Amino acid sequence: MSIVAVIGTQWGDEGKGKVVDRYGQQAHWVVRYQGGNNAGHTIVVGNEKKILHLIPSGAMHPQAGVALGQGVVISPEALIQEIESLSGVYTLESRLKVDLRAHVVTPMQIAADIQREQRGSGVGSTRNGIGPCHEDRAGKRGVRCGDFLFNPEQARRQLEKQIEHWSYAGSGEQVFMELAGFIRKLEKIFANVTDLVLDAYQQGKNILLEGAQGHLLDPDFGTYPHVTSSNPGIAGIAAGLGIDPRLVSHVTGVVKAVMTRVGDGAFPSQLVQERWQKEEVMKFIYEKEGITAEEFEAHDSKTQNVIRKKWAAQFSLPEDYAYVMQHLSDAEKYVQGQTVDPLPERLATILGSGERKQTRLNHLLGMYFMAAAGEFGATTGRPRRTGWLDLVALKDAVEKNGINGLAITKLDCLGDLPEVKVVVGYSLEDQTVSKFPEFRLQGAIPVYECLSGWDSRAVTRASIFVELPGGAQSYVRRIEDFVHCPVHIIGTGPGRNQAIELHHPFSF
Repeated sequence: MSIVAVIGTQWGDEGKGKVVDRYGQQAHWVVRYQGGNNAGHTIVVGNEKKILHLIPSGAMHPQAGVALGQGVVISPEALIQEIESLSGVYTLESRLKVDLRAHVVTPMQIAADIQREQRGSGVGSTRNGIGPCHEDRAGKRGVRCGDFLFNPEQARRQLEKQIEHWSYAGSGEQVFMELAGFIRKLEKIFANVTDLVLDAYQQGKNILLEGAQGHLLDPDFGTYPHVTSSNPGIAGIAAGLGIDPRLVSHVTGVVKAVMTRVGDGAFPSQLVQERWQKEEVMKFIYEKEGITAEEFEAHDSKTQNVIRKKWAAQFSLPEDYAYVMQHLSDAEKYVQGQTVDPLPERLATILGSGERKQTRLNHLLGMYFMAAAGEFGATTGRPRRTGWLDLVALKDAVEKNGINGLAITKLDCLGDLPEVKVVVGYSLEDQTVSKFPEFRLQGAIPVYECLSGWDSRAVTRASIFVELPGGAQSYVRRIEDFVHCPVHIIGTGPGRNQAIELHHPFSF
């Protein structure tokens, strides 16, 4: 009898889906407690990729029940589409439950989210209406799934409040009829998920809780205001599921070796130049799709997401970038002002001179991480900003969420480098600090510690810890020592079973 939580320790996209999928083998129930269809989890099953947005990744195990707590905001149309995408052995029939108290994402909220981002006053959201939905809930304008079934007049009144608040041009009755139709299609899956989880716990069942996004996007403890609208960490369990958080016996924090961020906000260890990155990736996508930038921008946000997701994963490093990565040791010496004899002329031409050469090399390295790790949003297809792992931020996540085990993902994607770096502090204007400087993050300069690199192929071949190359073992141990938390899982490749498991929380 155990309740295990899996949460992200960074800005989301850490690979929680793979960990939940793995733990789900021994779970009787897999439950999400916050977020919405702004989340995205990619699971590789055989040669097929499954991308889930609302449904927890543990749904890939047919023995497990699947539930969405009241802290999850529901796009009923998106949920129906996702349910229909899972068929055969993965069918959700009779397995899926959604809390009646979960709030519904409405057309008004989606329109408001899109308009906000188009005006440049947003936070780089997925434009799925998640933020405005939470705003309406706090502003007492929200409408819940159960309102459509048991109190339709209240649902109508709440929708009219939203129409007035967001200055929406559509008809309230038309919106009601559309949403009510979706809710009726889902009627059989609604339940009191709090009671369901507590009953399962009392019956001695294993329950796996899945958070969306990550600690650094927490509206209270993250990089505010560039955060999400619900609590992704341990605090979200009580609010989003209605259970005593003391029932949670184990908290696994997922950390990606290649640190990434999507959307706006500070990222001290970022390597890529975001404008260059977007231009390079989008140029590739325009060419593949056979359209111009103007034609792409003329599409609505959903169509743009489809086009980006269609081609982004096929992006590969340009020849010049690949050349620098093949001569990375010489490139780093050149950038640091050391003698390189002979200095390849092509290397000097690509990197340039002056201060620009360090910026250029950092960008090339960040683009290498992006391509090697496939760092494109599962929901939007947008390229993720990439950088070195920040151990100070990770320690903050461990301490604030009571994390007692870490899962490191994409260790293989740091391979084939002469050295790797981790952030162990920040240099501010007047001091060096070892705590997460949440109010001064924008100007913080990371203090790095360098560790020896390793062969990526040796990582992908390893099935137990001692088979990892020495540099990779030292990297894992340094993480444990710095954050005072043991590593329980190490991701060694993209495959569903490519992981080294040191401990399993349901065996405690």
